[in-house]
Amino acid sequence: MLNNRLTKGMYLDVVTVRKKDTEISIDGTEGVIIDYAIRMKRMQDAKQMHLMLDKNQVTLKHIKALAVLIRAFHERTDVIHRKFNEDHFSSRFNDILSIADFVLTTLGAQQVKTIEKAVHVSDNFLENHRDLFIQRVESGCVRDCHGDLHSRNIFLYTKPVIFDCIEFNDEFRQIDVLDELAFFCMDLEAEGFYKLSKAFTDYYFSKAKNEFGKNEHLLFTYYKCYRANVRAKVNALRAMKAEGQVREKNLVDLKRYLILMDKYLIYLV
Repeated sequence: MLNNRLTKGMYLDVVTVRKKDTEISIDGTEGVIIDYAIRMKRMQDAKQMHLMLDKNQVTLKHIKALAVLIRAFHERTDVIHRKFNEDHFSSRFNDILSIADFVLTTLGAQQVKTIEKAVHVSDNFLENHRDLFIQRVESGCVRDCHGDLHSRNIFLYTKPVIFDCIEFNDEFRQIDVLDELAFFCMDLEAEGFYKLSKAFTDYYFSKAKNEFGKNEHLLFTYYKCYRANVRAKVNALRAMKAEGQVREKNLVDLKRYLILMDKYLIYLV
């Protein structure tokens, strides 16, 4: 199981889900197997990172421990030799255009302009920095990563526990390590924790085998922009299906991620 790479002892085993008449049981012996479930160790909710962030309980010590753990993980995980596909990157980024009509009716024309600007800047960036993307692949920077690295998937014990990696889609998990780090840092910055984000990259690259020079920083910003893009789209799709206060919360988050994406664009022009 891929999740065991960062969660030793958390994922225990696979159990059966059975149905007998109208009764459903887990890990039983009677009835027809209708599904399977993963049995996990119960973790302390209070240690979940996003809840600790809400209470301002995350310290630089926590951030350093995370950086050290993730750096070591990236350095030992498999290198992926997949060729850079500019059209594929462009298609994934530009899919945000699919929510433009919804954004127009809910948030207004200004936020649609942000989306259109982002698509334009991304297309130019991918074309102008094609060699950088290729060089990253050739240098072994595309790895079999976690793929969903954000605060809700982290428990801050003395040694952090990072769970729920993407197992169902290799493409989403096998990414540039800067893309992985960008997701985590964008997640922090979306909540206003810029100092923690900066501290994380400082710790990560202080003893990392790969550099964090001018070009890498530029690419890192592009990936943060892309991750904010994805979060904006996810919240738009949620808002389309929701009602009442849930819908309003989704719209607030949608606008927040569009604004954050726009901030990153300044450095990519």
